[in-house]
Amino acid sequence: MTDTTISIEKVSFSYGHLKVINDISLDISAGINFGLLGSNGAGKTTLIRLMVGLLKPRNGNIFYLGKSPSPANAVNIGYMPQLPSLYTELSVRQNIDFFARIYGLKNKQKRFHRVDEVINLVDLWQKRNVSITQLSGGMRQRVSLACAIVHQPLTLFLDEPTVGLDPELRVHLWQYFES
Repeated sequence: MTDTTISIEKVSFSYGHLKVINDISLDISAGINFGLLGSNGAGKTTLIRLMVGLLKPRNGNIFYLGKSPSPANAVNIGYMPQLPSLYTELSVRQNIDFFARIYGLKNKQKRFHRVDEVINLVDLWQKRNVSITQLSGGMRQRVSLACAIVHQPLTLFLDEPTVGLDPELRVHLWQYFES
């Protein structure tokens, strides 16, 4: 048995003729915070999308908990994309509850409790019943984060999670990620 959560073996990926990732291998162990640093266009977002199973490598293999990333093991993954993917016609609470249901939180009382918990964590309690269209970019970013963590995933993939957030909330969220 290994403590490796993610194993990337000789993975390459291209968008048409543009090679974005070339023969990368990497093991990421359970229980650590791991960050990708690089300039714009370096392939960070593409690598994250490969690890969560949204893209398939052209060559090589990726394993998450010993299996290829797929919808079957998505319940163990929280993913916050670089740009919020929210339903603008829904409120903050409705968006988070929607994702909680998708991720299998079926017990209504427990789900509502968890939704309220993450709304408080991202400091949007006052805006919980407000439509996404009425929120600033930073507030939308917080809702997106709440959607990614509502189901308490084993692994959390964050693509620039604190862009657009005020410094105090950034510190609060990074403390949460470390716990």
